[in-house]
Amino acid sequence: MLVDGGALLRRLVNSTLRTGRSTVDLQRVPPASIGAYGCAAPARGAADDDVLPLVGLVEKPAPDQAPSDLAVIGRYVFTPAVVGHLDGLGPGAGGEIQLTDAMDRLARADGLDGIRCTGGRYDLGAKLDHLRATVDLALRRADLGPAFARYLAEVVGGGPDGSGSGGPPLAS
Repeated sequence: MLVDGGALLRRLVNSTLRTGRSTVDLQRVPPASIGAYGCAAPARGAADDDVLPLVGLVEKPAPDQAPSDLAVIGRYVFTPAVVGHLDGLGPGAGGEIQLTDAMDRLARADGLDGIRCTGGRYDLGAKLDHLRATVDLALRRADLGPAFARYLAEVVGGGPDGSGSGGPPLAS
């Protein structure tokens, strides 16, 4: 989940309109985590600029097989050419048809660019990030934030009287 007011999507659209090539979002991840994502292979000598030309993608590589630490994190603006690259794909990683495989074909045949995500992002497939998103976004809401903040303070602080959890009792 991106929390950036649509800024990344605007950058993706503007890049595709400017270049005529499909554009995907990227984020650096620790090497040990790259196997959870599609991984981008930037062109050799690609500058550390806003838009990176990509020469390929690999779905969920082992850390020692990853071409970079740049994960494709789920926002794309495709040209119609991607449809032709989806056609005829067989099962890839995990025995499933992978969009990453079509994006790899697209990069090699028609060009594909990547833009780094620099705004707020939660990986909702990761349990802790899912909880962080729930808490952070609830706290930002005018209708929920103040009461939820008090509740969290009770839970973390040991309850209103300091005697224990301020949350409801857990079922055993």
